Parts: sequence; C-alpha cells; structure tokens
Amino acid sequence: MRRDADGDVQQDPERREHQRRSRIGALIARGHYEDAAAALGVCWPEERMPRQLRAALVRGRPERVEAFLERFRSHEPGHFAIPAVDLGIPHRQGFAELVLLLRVDAGIGAESGTEPGAPSGADSDAGAVQQLASVLELSRDHLLDLAIGRATTAEQAPSSLASARARAVALGDPPLGGSKQSTLTLWADRGNPMIELLASAGRAIGDEILGPLSEDGDEALTLRRALRAYLATGGRASQTAAELGVHRNTLRNRLERIERLTGCSLASADDRAELWMALRLVTDADPRPTVEPGSPR
Repeated sequence: MRRDADGDVQQDPERREHQRRSRIGALIARGHYEDAAAALGVCWPEERMPRQLRAALVRGRPERVEAFLERFRSHEPGHFAIPAVDLGIPHRQGFAELVLLLRVDAGIGAESGTEPGAPSGADSDAGAVQQLASVLELSRDHLLDLAIGRATTAEQAPSSLASARARAVALGDPPLGGSKQSTLTLWADRGNPMIELLASAGRAIGDEILGPLSEDGDEALTLRRALRAYLATGGRASQTAAELGVHRNTLRNRLERIERLTGCSLASADDRAELWMALRLVTDADPRPTVEPGSPR
C-alpha cells in the first residue's frame, strides 16, 4: 500500500490489476460470459477470452494459499484466480480455498504421456497433465490439494466448477497442523458424473428432496451435518456420534427428526441414496462438523 500527499492510502497498481482479473474470473465462473468478455476487452484489449478451460479448487492452510497465489499470478498470467468466498463458497475455519480458471485452449486432443493420478479418457490422455504441469507443480510446492474440473468451453465454466466442487469432497478434511508432507490432486474426469449432471441443473432437486433441511438456519445445518456424517460412515451410529462429538441418543433424535422432515426412511437403500445425492447438491460447501461444547470426545 502507498499513501498520497494527504496521507490517504493508495492501492498498488499491480494489486488493482489482480483484483480486476479476479472479478472478471468471477463473472466467467458464474456464467456471465458476455459481461466478462466485455470487461476483459476494456482492461486488456490485446487478450482474448479462453475458448476452453478447466475450473479447479486449490485448498490448504491460508498462508500457503497466499504464497501460492503470489507465485501463480506472476508465473501464470493467462489464468484467473478467485477467492472461493467471492463465489459464495463458505469459508471453512483453519484453511482457505481458491478457485482457478485454467486455460486449456491449445493441445486438446493432442497425444501426450500421462503421469500417475492423471485422468483417463480422450481429453486427459491428450495433454491435460502436460498443459497444467506448472500449476500442478506449484500446488505441490506449496503443499496444497487440488480438485480439477472437466474441460469445457468458457461459456460452460459453471459446469466445470460444479465438477471440481463435486470432486473436492473426496479430498476430505486437510490437517490443520503443520504435518502435511504430501498433496492430493483429483480430476473430475475420474469421478461423480451423475452428481455433476444433477449439479449442472442447479440445486433445486436437492432442495426438494431435503425440504426443511435445505434451509439456512442453525437447526437445518445441524441436521445436515448429522445426516452427511451418518451416511458417510455407512450408517454406523457409534462412529457417527464420535465424529460429531455428540451422545448416541442425541444422534438418534436427530436422525428421527430428519426422517420426519424429509419423509424418507434411513432404512431404505433408495432413500439413503437419494438423500446423499441431495446433500451433495445442496451442502457440499457446508462448514465441516465441529465438536459441540460439553459433548463427549
């Protein structure tokens, strides 16, 4: 930051440029392609909008994300980086998330080698790893996990972001201490096509299935957390109660209330599958459960 002759704070020109680019990226990620193209033409007339891109989610400790972002901006100027909170993705205590829109205009369909963990299929075996090698290396250097969405046209960027978010759930919760020594990179090309298809149509289906559980209040959030944990453990009540930090009787009461509010039976495999899909559509960005005060550990 700089100050002018009157002592007022002046924003660094480079910082303003990064903020403009981030706002344009947010427009693309939200599907406002024409507005983004117009803004890009004003700010950088010589630059063209990407024809194809992949959205990605980078996450880890805040100081590592900040260090990654600084290098990313200086070494990868053609891409876009947007703080996840600017796109309505809630902040999770203890770590930060960054949305990247990565250009993959060139080389789609060209043959190249792959590395372990690379996606299978025409696009991935055809150069995706090579195209994004510098970004993959940068995330590893900063010990950050990465979920990479499917390649789409820029106009379909929200679909790519939905696929990245669907895959990011499989990353699990990162350790909050300093012990992390390795990173995980997951490609949407290798998982969750049904959830992505539903997510591309919006969360309306999930809202309908969950009913009152899809609301924003504290009770709905508590019940969603309980339901997600219960389904994720395969219906193991003791493990679920331990993960949530509540007594088994408390968990049982919450599960009974979930059944009443949704009209679904947790004894039904079909209902459990439907509830899980609805949770993925509505609550992928919910803060992770925390141990409740006074609860057994």
